[in-house]
Amino acid sequence: MQSLKKALTNDYANERIEKTLLEPGWFILDDRQLGLYKKLYQIICVDNKYWYSTYSGIYSDDLVAFIALLQFMSQFENAEALRNENYDILPEHFNTFACQALQERYAVVGNKLPIEFVQNAGDDFFLNQRGAKVFYDESRQPLLPITKGKNVYKVLSIGFGNTGTPMVTIENGRETVCYKLPFEYSEWAMTVVGCVNMGEKLVPGEVLFSLENGKYYADIL
Repeated sequence: MQSLKKALTNDYANERIEKTLLEPGWFILDDRQLGLYKKLYQIICVDNKYWYSTYSGIYSDDLVAFIALLQFMSQFENAEALRNENYDILPEHFNTFACQALQERYAVVGNKLPIEFVQNAGDDFFLNQRGAKVFYDESRQPLLPITKGKNVYKVLSIGFGNTGTPMVTIENGRETVCYKLPFEYSEWAMTVVGCVNMGEKLVPGEVLFSLENGKYYADIL
């Protein structure tokens, strides 16, 4: 991926914006080399279904270009099929393919979660979309009980309070309760919300919260 990044980086020293294509040598492969591309594609893009949910960040262009290269190479049955395409034109074909992948990525990043209005149920609290009570004063919100070992809860939704405190709404029998999460879950909660923003809903569902050796963990079952 680093080599791909270097090959696609323009020479900004000349202060000109120019199209940067891969050298034709990237596509001069034998069957063994093409087979390695196909194996990488199978492992990263097919077998590992949750690859994208494990990647978090703003600057994902290098990863998108790398995935695009694996997908592009996987289209060819063998090295002879690559040779039949003309090595000089393949860089242009891949450039179009990668630009389309980047455009799709930007569309996903640009998605916004819909605004859902809450029900004002009292002077000191409101009801969230799951019907759980949320206090305006976060100090009054109960903390999710997480004891040492494994704690499984049916999670309906995950969000944040007005000061950035991670919150989770739990189904408890016929009742729904909104709890604060320990601060250590902030990054995890942000990742789950980010996945929802990209169209991948990880909850509602059962979540295993655990506390081991002073460290907090969460596994979506």
